[in-house]
Amino acid sequence: MLPFISSLYPQTKTMKTTVSVFRKTTMNSQEVYSIRINNEHIYTVVTKNASTMIHADEIPESLHGFLSNPYFRFVGVGIQSDVDKLGCDYNIGVMNTFDLGNLAAVKYGNKGFKNVGLMGLAEVVLGCGEIEKPRNVTLSNWDQYHLTPAQIKYACVDAYVSFKIGKQLLQV
Repeated sequence: MLPFISSLYPQTKTMKTTVSVFRKTTMNSQEVYSIRINNEHIYTVVTKNASTMIHADEIPESLHGFLSNPYFRFVGVGIQSDVDKLGCDYNIGVMNTFDLGNLAAVKYGNKGFKNVGLMGLAEVVLGCGEIEKPRNVTLSNWDQYHLTPAQIKYACVDAYVSFKIGKQLLQV
């Protein structure tokens, strides 16, 4: 078990996955493999070394450049809807996106994987079906300014699992 640290919630929590959370880190110096946008104000980014969670009232210019950098790859389940939302709401373009369901469908020769959720893909690709994503957290209020520790953990686990699946499917 490794520490789970949040700048919004300074107490240390424990998680089953390797994730550290920081408030706005130096994203441009990290090689980023995965991103998951949970709503218009919450961003979680997983790199080789950490998961970053930013709660911003406005989109920093560095995030615009980061998301449009052709050298980074972004993965997620249903990622196109997140990309469309960023484009529509903030006029942000995202380069090199890969839908995990589509990647799994190609790799395993099963079109049905295009409709499988993140936890189903985690079971198939990573062989782990015990990832915690409580429904009450999924349906909780993600628009509140201060997220609960459970929401932060959920967002980071979601991003981290997406990263691990993407890494496996893209053979990074």
